[in-house]
Amino acid sequence: MKKNFIYLKTIVVLIVILLFHSCGNGNNETELLSPDGKIKLIFYLSGEGKAGYLINYSDNKIIDTSYFSFDFQDQESFGKNLEIVNIFTSSFDQTWQTVWGEQRFIRNNYKELKIDLQEKDQNKRRCFITFRVFNDGVGFRFDFPEQENFNDVVLLDENTQFKLTGDYTCWWSPGDWDIYEHLFNTTKFSEIRSLNAIVIDKSPVELIDHTEDYWRIWMTKGLPNFADLPSGIVDLYKRSLLTIRTMTDNHGGIIAANDSDLLQFGRDTYSYVWPRDAARAA
Repeated sequence: MKKNFIYLKTIVVLIVILLFHSCGNGNNETELLSPDGKIKLIFYLSGEGKAGYLINYSDNKIIDTSYFSFDFQDQESFGKNLEIVNIFTSSFDQTWQTVWGEQRFIRNNYKELKIDLQEKDQNKRRCFITFRVFNDGVGFRFDFPEQENFNDVVLLDENTQFKLTGDYTCWWSPGDWDIYEHLFNTTKFSEIRSLNAIVIDKSPVELIDHTEDYWRIWMTKGLPNFADLPSGIVDLYKRSLLTIRTMTDNHGGIIAANDSDLLQFGRDTYSYVWPRDAARAA
């Protein structure tokens, strides 16, 4: 019995030593692997107490040293002089049946890492960063819990970095303030930067004005002689031209529909040429 007690005491001492070694490291660091072990998320605190992360896939670094911070109105920015209060890990594996979509069953399988951060100064503001690592990607979110010294705030900017190590293929949609119904684009990362540079250079207002001018010119090309038809009939004709154009693709194919409300559930639209529907419309 005494011998077993000595072994247990030795194990406890070793655990304590390992914990102190981890907390005493200049960069407080913790790792999380995807369920299949191919994706590795590394979260760490720098010497300045800045929260950052890296992502590796099959030992290849995909996202290099990237940091988080937040700017608030009439308050100091949140992102430096942080310390780790708690670390929580968990896993989840569930398969559910879809109502709509290409796949009938979806497996929701991931490992989760939740970091409880707090400022070291007198503000003591806290923030949770929750990572979920899947077999095909990584997602994360921020959560500022209810706290006495951080109630009503105005967020000015979220400074989340994604330092890609190469010009990778990206699936993306334009950022918008009120809708999430844009179709996804598949381009290299450099092409996204080029498009963003155009928007910044031209400004959204100029681009919208240019689009309106384009379609006004398009609508007036090849118009017939309306003779003495009422102006209301002429306007209806012109609007009908625009409506018909929205129902065809760039090659003249008649698409099934141009609505996008299905994106809320199925992540897709009816904007395809279906032979049956196209034949009936023609």
